[in-house]
Amino acid sequence: MIEGPALNITVTDDELKVTVLAAGSDYNTGLLEEHLNGFLEEKAS
Repeated sequence: MIEGPALNITVTDDELKVTVLAAGSDYNTGLLEEHLNGFLEEKAS
């Protein structure tokens, strides 16, 4: 089990969006989105 805020990751044809479900969390969703997009682009090429 990993401790931390719960996240919702939504993937569509146009975007990947990460939402923090924990109130008051300062989790850096923008950085996570950037890394996930980079990973998916790398795997798709």
